[in-house]
Amino acid sequence: MKRLVLAVLLIGSLGSLVQADAASDLAGRMWSALRGGTDCAKTSATKSWCLAATGWSTAKVVALPKAKLMVGMTVQLVDGGVVVTELRDKVALSAVALGGDASKPTIAIHPIDFQSPDTAAKAIGAVRMVLAGKSKRAELPGGIDTVHSALDGQPTYELVKGDHGWSWSGASSGELRKIGALWVAYEPMTNGAYVTLLTDALK
Repeated sequence: MKRLVLAVLLIGSLGSLVQADAASDLAGRMWSALRGGTDCAKTSATKSWCLAATGWSTAKVVALPKAKLMVGMTVQLVDGGVVVTELRDKVALSAVALGGDASKPTIAIHPIDFQSPDTAAKAIGAVRMVLAGKSKRAELPGGIDTVHSALDGQPTYELVKGDHGWSWSGASSGELRKIGALWVAYEPMTNGAYVTLLTDALK
């Protein structure tokens, strides 16, 4: 009986290791693809994405941002996809709320739905200008209420401090890291990942 229990435990441990290795391999491919499909040049339209991709692996954990409400520009990357096309066609906005306290910080993250493609494009453009350093604050259609509404009723997840950043798990899983002056969220999916560049510069 003991041998059977040990065998089951061993199989479970090996399964977890395999899953962890697969997730790590996927993350490596996603960040490599994002680096290869972007340009870190000062005047590049993809500079912020490039800086996130090049700095993710070497980021050091820091205190969470003081801002409790942020908005992010999220790209959906597919394993084997074309990054240039994804940055053009697969970008949306996400709302992020940080809560809890110092001993048990939490995060809620959810896409922002807009009434029309034109409204979404306007909002994405406003956030893009802030991330590019061409605007001090992003004015979203509906203002701050748009961010609050996207988060209404959404679950929160406990953030766990690691060597590089803050991770969460559950129905949604991911990690939050600070790269330079930029906060970046990474959320794996079955065949790719969501990468989000965050700002609290809202009005």
